[in-house]
Amino acid sequence: MKNRRNMDSKINSSFKINTFAGRDKSLDVAKGIMMASVVAGHISSFPFGEIFYYYHVAGFFLLSGFFFNYVKYSNSFISFLLSRKKIILQYCGYSLFFILMHNVFISYGIQPEYAINYSYQNYIISIINSITVPSETMLGAMWFIPVLIIMQIIFYSINKITNIITKNRTILPSIIVTLFFFGWWILKNKYIVNDKLLQNNVPNVQYFTYLPFFYVGYLLKDYGLSFLKNTRIMITSLVVIVLTYITMRPPIYIYGDVDPFLFITLTFISIAFVIGFSHHVKVKLLVNLFKYIGENTIHILALHFLFFKLATFILLKINVVPEGSMHVIGTMPDNGFLATLLYLTCGIFGPLLLVELYTIIKYRISAFRLHKV
Repeated sequence: MKNRRNMDSKINSSFKINTFAGRDKSLDVAKGIMMASVVAGHISSFPFGEIFYYYHVAGFFLLSGFFFNYVKYSNSFISFLLSRKKIILQYCGYSLFFILMHNVFISYGIQPEYAINYSYQNYIISIINSITVPSETMLGAMWFIPVLIIMQIIFYSINKITNIITKNRTILPSIIVTLFFFGWWILKNKYIVNDKLLQNNVPNVQYFTYLPFFYVGYLLKDYGLSFLKNTRIMITSLVVIVLTYITMRPPIYIYGDVDPFLFITLTFISIAFVIGFSHHVKVKLLVNLFKYIGENTIHILALHFLFFKLATFILLKINVVPEGSMHVIGTMPDNGFLATLLYLTCGIFGPLLLVELYTIIKYRISAFRLHKV
């Protein structure tokens, strides 16, 4: 019994070292690259923009699975939910802000032309709807957060139940594969998209279609992802990505409209290349920049469409885009390299500057209170 306890202690100690103390900082760089790719992918006419959709969303889910600590919360579902508190509060905070600012944004002419002023009833309905689906157009990119939470709950529940019922290790992946194809079937037939009530209240089933990426990330947590920096793997992945783009240009971003096997294969290969590439980013300035972007993923995700408006406003003032452009959600297309660069800069660094300003103000207030005491 004593030897058994010593062995368990060593295993647990080893697990903690592998998972936390040995965290691969290159993955923080990869996260930053993926977040920058999300912003770039939302810019109309961005060069080779379709390629970003091969990896950015699925890559986030894979990394989320890699860092998911099931063991820590396996005995308490409540503790698991409480561990999601920060990301849930951030999502709710941004949702509430954009809902409350809805009418203000209309008065400044930055909502779509079809947008109507909210009544008190509209505010309440939007707040309720936003629990599962972002109700504001400028917050559309935040769909990722409720989908991630739902996915983690699904994975946690399946993992826990299968561990109780059976020791057969093939059951969990079999369920995940089944859910993937079930989700793909729903997407392909547009059962949620074509139902207005469901569309406004139920997240589309990306929590099923991206579940395999989360699971693979979880499986690799004890092994690490540094093997992807291998030059042969990277070159092979890049060749596949380029050839697929040239010959097929599959619309990965239109869920259900591509072959599911192509989706899975191309996406995993693209993620492998990006993570492998991140291990070769050694310039300190770039490493710190991408890490900082990765650390502020939620803020950039929530605010980049709003800061696209700043870029559009600048372009409007110098007569690059036509009148009425401020009503467009997203970016104006085909306005040249400098306009694209402006959108990218505003979309990434606008939220970062706002976060930095908030941090400074918060620090000054705390220092003032401390000094006053």
